[in-house]
Amino acid sequence: TAETDPLKAFEIIEGELRAFSEALTEKPMIVVATKLDATTDRRKLEELRGFCEETGLEFHAISAATGEGLKELLRGMADALDRLPKQEILDEAKETEEVDKAAEDLHQRDASLENRAMEKGSSLRRLRPE
Repeated sequence: TAETDPLKAFEIIEGELRAFSEALTEKPMIVVATKLDATTDRRKLEELRGFCEETGLEFHAISAATGEGLKELLRGMADALDRLPKQEILDEAKETEEVDKAAEDLHQRDASLENRAMEKGSSLRRLRPE
């Protein structure tokens, strides 16, 4: 199962990303294995590390509880950001802003519809004889 097999979990996540947006699968990726402190059998972890080496993916194993691997992950993320063309970063920031605005607009529209529905329901209750 994906719970006990990090490679299977990776494949599932990658499939979900691809289903959401093919463009996401073309972006740089860093694979992070978490809960390193809770891992007693590191064979699966090493399998995932090996897979990442074979496929050219950057790999980090971390523990939020102990802090193990966090500095290396942060350095890796900073290095990855430094390698991105600056225009790509600006374009993604703008795209994120647009998505956030669209989500906020939808949220406000939903709230407005909900309020109107509640008002209509209240009006109908007043019109209905008891």
